[in-house]
Amino acid sequence: MQKYARVIDDHVVETFTPPEGGKIGDCFHPDIAAEFIPCGQAVGQGWTVAGGKFTAPGPVVPEEATDGQD
Repeated sequence: MQKYARVIDDHVVETFTPPEGGKIGDCFHPDIAAEFIPCGQAVGQGWTVAGGKFTAPGPVVPEEATDGQD
């Protein structure tokens, strides 16, 4: 089944796979459906897209904890 990514400002804000035999345009209002593009199964929220290529977000680096004293 084809998976789709809803892309706003080059960022994936959600993904969706239509039900068997369904089309993205059958599942959403046309204005919303127009924001979806086909994507690979690994693509998820937070990814970016440029020139049709999806890129996963970089790793989250935790900030060093402080004890509240300066």
